[in-house]
Amino acid sequence: MDTVGYHGTSEDSAQSILSSRNMYPSNGLDEWLGRGYYFFVDPDDAKWWCTQRKYDVPAIIIGTFEFSNKVIDLVASSRDQRSFAEYCKKVKNKTNRLPDRTIRSNYMQLAISKLLEDAKRRDIKIDAIRAGFPANRSFWFRKTKDLEKFPCMIQQVQICVFNHDVITSLERYEEAII
Repeated sequence: MDTVGYHGTSEDSAQSILSSRNMYPSNGLDEWLGRGYYFFVDPDDAKWWCTQRKYDVPAIIIGTFEFSNKVIDLVASSRDQRSFAEYCKKVKNKTNRLPDRTIRSNYMQLAISKLLEDAKRRDIKIDAIRAGFPANRSFWFRKTKDLEKFPCMIQQVQICVFNHDVITSLERYEEAII
């Protein structure tokens, strides 16, 4: 399992994170992986995120993790993938309106919330979830015919940490010059 992740943010937020040694979790109503602390496995994806957010001065924070409980792995664990698929089936026909009456952009947070509720009821502690997305992979094939020739999944990988205590360090990421 990944032990480091890269968080793309603004320079002001980076300074706040580094001085307080604390992050604020994403807590919107429609987060991809639920409410938590978001990291990318690849620093280039964190940089890409900064461009999507149009930060005037982007900054990358590297977080180090020490997981002691369950990490849901939607990239490499077929068991976790099958379990998550069942939760997705349970929520796929729910309302497309969020509690604030805006339109839901995806159902991921809804499925993950149900999964986390069930885990809590069964006294299973979940530290994080790891998942892949096609975002920032426009260079990869899109046409079915091409994908048949090159049938691997090319994706960015994100980690959403639910348990802040597993984040053992937060430091500024400086790209190594070789």
